Amino acid sequence: DAKRSKIMKAAARAKKSGKTLKAKAAAAKAKGGKGNKKAKIAPILAIKRPSSKVTKAIKKSRTEHAKKVAAAANLGNRTSVSKKIHTQIRFRKPKTLRLARDPKYPRTSVPSANKFNEFRVIKYPLTTESAMK
Repeated sequence: DAKRSKIMKAAARAKKSGKTLKAKAAAAKAKGGKGNKKAKIAPILAIKRPSSKVTKAIKKSRTEHAKKVAAAANLGNRTSVSKKIHTQIRFRKPKTLRLARDPKYPRTSVPSANKFNEFRVIKYPLTTESAMK
């Protein structure tokens, strides 16, 4: 609705001045597009860059820091080691954590039956002197 009213007003103005809408649009294009708007700059480009002196100082501090880190990495993390004084004559292993068994599944599906049954009992052993001969 608002757009239509703008177009109607523009047409009325064009009639008063004696030019058509198309002629007005062509004249505006030749002038420099729609109105006198400034070209938009990307926000990242609008940020001011530090001066050359500042960047040199930053680079120098970065290199110094990198050298310190490299030296520390070369040295390692165990720079000082203290020896424990042993007061006993026997060395005993330290007691460590011993967890109770916690099986996730039974290792045997059925408990085994007693192997000692009536068939294992020897009633008449043939270990007599004549049988051994």
